[in-house]
Amino acid sequence: MSLLGWMYHKGEKNFNKQKFIDQKEKKEKKFDRKIAKAKNPRKKDNLEFRKKKKQESLDNKIENGNLFMQWGDKTAVYDSAKLAITVAKMNNYLFIKGYFNGKV
Repeated sequence: MSLLGWMYHKGEKNFNKQKFIDQKEKKEKKFDRKIAKAKNPRKKDNLEFRKKKKQESLDNKIENGNLFMQWGDKTAVYDSAKLAITVAKMNNYLFIKGYFNGKV
């Protein structure tokens, strides 16, 4: 197994998607309370901006996994059903690049 494959596998073992979903809900409630308390419109805007940034960060972790999962590579799996599609794409690429008699 390659280093990047190992990193992805290690990150996947330690990744708990539900933990990040719960954390996101908790942070949303916390920011909503702070926004409701704030009287200054500038402070409200600042809190809303920070809330949005935190939500985006947690959404990224929910979608793409933790840091090791983002740095690592998923294990490649050979799929014979996609072989014909891949060959056609590679032949098309070669043709576009000027290799008119290219074969894959």
